[in-house]
Amino acid sequence: MSRVPLRRPAPATTILALVLALGGARSAGASCGAESCPLDLRAAHSAASVFSLDLGWQYVRQDQVRVGTRRGAVGEPPSPEDEVATGSRVTTVLARLAPSRRWSLDATLPFVDRTHRHVRNEEDAPPAPARWDFSGLGDLQLMAEWRPSGPEAPAAIALRGGVKLPTGRRHVAAVDGDQPEPPARPGTGSWDGLAGVHVMRTVSLPALTGGRVPVPLFTSALVRVNGRGEEDYRVGNELQLGTGGSYPVAGPIQLLLQLNARFRGHDGPGRTDALGANTGGTWVFVSPGLRIAPTPRASAYAYVMLPVYQRVNRSQIVAPWLLYTGVSWSPGHQR
Repeated sequence: MSRVPLRRPAPATTILALVLALGGARSAGASCGAESCPLDLRAAHSAASVFSLDLGWQYVRQDQVRVGTRRGAVGEPPSPEDEVATGSRVTTVLARLAPSRRWSLDATLPFVDRTHRHVRNEEDAPPAPARWDFSGLGDLQLMAEWRPSGPEAPAAIALRGGVKLPTGRRHVAAVDGDQPEPPARPGTGSWDGLAGVHVMRTVSLPALTGGRVPVPLFTSALVRVNGRGEEDYRVGNELQLGTGGSYPVAGPIQLLLQLNARFRGHDGPGRTDALGANTGGTWVFVSPGLRIAPTPRASAYAYVMLPVYQRVNRSQIVAPWLLYTGVSWSPGHQR
């Protein structure tokens, strides 16, 4: 935590292929833009639309203690501060502008509503529980994408690069002179760089009702290099890997399946008294989902993210599941 003066509130192979991130023949460039949420939401937008908009909502409650790869308990191992629970409800607006089939620009802005609880353990004093309830705009993320391959190529390759700006709320109301560490606040105060690659290929697979259907599959990688932000705190650098697809079931209904891995290094606590040893690790998620597109211009989707592997450094609180839902729309102006 960061101690500051008190502030005012301001078939088998087919199934295996599908198991390997979000699908859709559409192509955009974005993730959910929130902590612990490495979903790739590229299927939300039409590749032929000049402009498209996505409104997403994420819910995650981190209330299970994990020590390395095993379940733990609050207070294990002993620490000056015991994390108890963090509940986050994140609403994200994602806008995409694609003036050509080779270039596009995405802007992602989250609004964070969060509750955080921990217990502070000071020498010769009883445990002191504390709770924060706060909300605010998060950091704006801009991502540009260039596709060197033309429509006749067997696979669509996209190169991505972007930046996260320090636009979000960096201070919340203090409790007993403490604020949550900077990465728990809506904005971290840091400039972060992003770079990645996305490869999509459409294959023909047997349909449930007979015949064959086109199924888009993709593989992606994204690197995030984080700078120092509020109170010189630096969030650990991160690598995200994903692969997956979508399968048409009947009419406007598609089954979605995604596999993602997230690797994050230790944080640099800077001038805070946060414990850098209790940050970073490896997470792997399997995320089944459903997408309904009643028209080519609009769709709704939902994912449940289920962790199948978690290895955290020292002791951290994790979530047993995460939920992400959203709606997508484009005005129909085609290139």
